[in-house]
Amino acid sequence: MGEIQVSFAFLSSRTVDYCCNAGSSADLSSSASQFRIPEVSSRRVALVKLLDFESGCSRAFRASCSETADVGAVFDALRRSENSNAVEFVGFELMSFFPGNYTHLNVSRVLSPHDPIPDFFSCQRVRLGQRLKFSVTRWLVINTFVCSNDGELFVGHVPFLVPLTAEDVSKASILSAVARILNLNTECEALLRNCIVLACTNDGRKITIDEPLQDGCGADQISIVYNAADIGDIVVVSAQWHASSHKGPAPIIQGVVTRRFVQDGMLLFDVKEMDTAVVMERLSCTQLVPL
Repeated sequence: MGEIQVSFAFLSSRTVDYCCNAGSSADLSSSASQFRIPEVSSRRVALVKLLDFESGCSRAFRASCSETADVGAVFDALRRSENSNAVEFVGFELMSFFPGNYTHLNVSRVLSPHDPIPDFFSCQRVRLGQRLKFSVTRWLVINTFVCSNDGELFVGHVPFLVPLTAEDVSKASILSAVARILNLNTECEALLRNCIVLACTNDGRKITIDEPLQDGCGADQISIVYNAADIGDIVVVSAQWHASSHKGPAPIIQGVVTRRFVQDGMLLFDVKEMDTAVVMERLSCTQLVPL
């Protein structure tokens, strides 16, 4: 992949040597030690998490890069791997509360292609149309929260970025961009437009919610607040089928919420379909609409 080389398809600790027992490293034979990979001072390893909302999945990998490589080199390598010029990539760093610890739930800053490659960052895959490809002026960070009946806020979705042009300054335009990135159907998009949308600021350590989003406010980040569904609530679920054989709009399924829980820092839902009793697990607030 040119200057950027993907070494592994999994994440592992950089402080652990998986090839030997740390307690007996002094007993390594010369024949075994010759298989150690020599360190190259001019190269380093970065951990990258790739978010792909079009396919509905994420991937993580370790990339070997030169000390002088920038973030744009990672984007170029990913673009070449797909052999497509219609796909764009944008990166962002996550908040770190102490060295080596990152949360995937808060964005500290959006990366420029000319920035040095961080030790760990997220990369979002975006398919831009011809209108957007040459007219994107900035990327807006979208935070999603769920408010319970007692007023407690939970994270409802991993943060992501939407591309904006000079004309995309209204709340309606921003929500249309959100619906497009998340592939929301008509029902889920209607629920999105009824949510509270707030401008917020980020100092790299915490998010501060400021005021309701106004047209043309120029905020760098916004927060969308959903109302939490309760156990026993009847909901409709948008089944997003990502198989290439699926054509037409996603089917709508009616079910009942059987479980509400927090996992990996996010509030998720299990929904049992009424007709078949099949349980759809780990749904986010963007995938269901309370009736």
